[in-house]
Amino acid sequence: MSAPITLTLGCVEVAGVTLSKVTAGTVYTNTLVAFSANIAPDTASKPYTYTIDYDDGAPVTASSSADPLALSHTFTAVGTYTVQIAVWNCATSEVVTSTVEVVVSAGQEPSGYQLYLPLITRNN
Repeated sequence: MSAPITLTLGCVEVAGVTLSKVTAGTVYTNTLVAFSANIAPDTASKPYTYTIDYDDGAPVTASSSADPLALSHTFTAVGTYTVQIAVWNCATSEVVTSTVEVVVSAGQEPSGYQLYLPLITRNN
């Protein structure tokens, strides 16, 4: 009788993360801003757990199997924000982090808009 075969799957730890702002141009208040977090290596075991701190409230912790992670946030106040993500998986010995700075300007007021309504007359 032969001994049973045991298969042990190892964990490939997250070794790095690169956070970037996807939204191009000036960031205005009350406008959705897109971010991307690229996990390294590509063979890292999934799912990942991450905490994202947008520097304007409570950090959010979640898990995902997506790589890159697609994230978004709306800033409501003018200022400079240091957005930080921390990522880990399996039994990661160290949490990896990345930051990106976001400068938020006051929202632009619409200008040059004119509203034209049709004039309807009725003859009796």
